[in-house]
Amino acid sequence: MENMNEFNMEENHNVSNVGFKASNEQLIHIEKRKHPRIEASMLIKIQIEDVAVLATTINISCSGIFCQTEMYIPIKSKVKLLFALPYYGDQKKQIEQMECCGEVVRVQLDLTDVRKMPAYNIAISFTNLNEQERKKIDNYIKFTP
Repeated sequence: MENMNEFNMEENHNVSNVGFKASNEQLIHIEKRKHPRIEASMLIKIQIEDVAVLATTINISCSGIFCQTEMYIPIKSKVKLLFALPYYGDQKKQIEQMECCGEVVRVQLDLTDVRKMPAYNIAISFTNLNEQERKKIDNYIKFTP
């Protein structure tokens, strides 16, 4: 093997790739998410049965919302979300009222500020967005300055 470029890793399954330099194609990170997300800090109300709690969003996409709250909400909890979504259509800022349902899919304890009460970072997957609501979120993501 005179030329290293002639070596084919796929044909040599018992050879490790340790020590080989990665190509530019191998270094590209492929986003696995179906929908783009945007960082957003909005106040939202999360309703779990008869209990309502306020949370602040961290990011949002057409598939769900990631937020922080002081109340622990268990994984698989069915929740109702209420929030006002800023929308920059037709060169004017408008507010779109959103009300949708979701399911908690991830909960992380956040102890970054030990002087405060513990906070929980909660990922909620939307479960019932209709096309019009999905379009509102998509427009927010596309047109937010």
